[in-house]
Amino acid sequence: MSDKAALRKLFKEQRKAYDPALRETNSQRIVDRLVESEEYKICETLLCFVSAKYEPNTYPLLRRALIDGKTLAVPRCEEKGIMEFFAIASLDELEKGAYGICEPKKGCQKADGFSESSLCIVPAFSFDKNGHRLGYGGGYYDRFLSRFNGIACGICFDEFLSDLLPTDRYDQKADMLITQSRSFVF
Repeated sequence: MSDKAALRKLFKEQRKAYDPALRETNSQRIVDRLVESEEYKICETLLCFVSAKYEPNTYPLLRRALIDGKTLAVPRCEEKGIMEFFAIASLDELEKGAYGICEPKKGCQKADGFSESSLCIVPAFSFDKNGHRLGYGGGYYDRFLSRFNGIACGICFDEFLSDLLPTDRYDQKADMLITQSRSFVF
């Protein structure tokens, strides 16, 4: 088993054991820190994953972006290894999709042509203090971020922040990271 596979297994178990009430409280703290950031304030387009059960809850952020008048784009897996973002105007435009994760319904308009101020919220099992991420192993975000010219912002709980993570040549770093108690810019 590779170092990354072993770490994914470890973090997956730890995330399942993370107290649900603490997850909600700390998720809201992450959202609060994020919307106060200059990067969020200036972005016209927010690209954001729709959280699954054990991830930081992004639904408050999705709702806030819509209220703030941001163009909100969420990902959909198009084919193996390929992920695209689609604009939504309401959370009602989401449905269960690949891997049981909510994604935009067919018919939503593909979002592209992102500006340098576009902000992409990136998930991971863990981030390290240099912006490296331990993703879920499919390479979806690495492929997307390699062609994205905006700002990549990781979010994670302090408890899953690592000092140093193993990396490969295709791994894409975050430009910034927000936890419930700290912000990093890389």
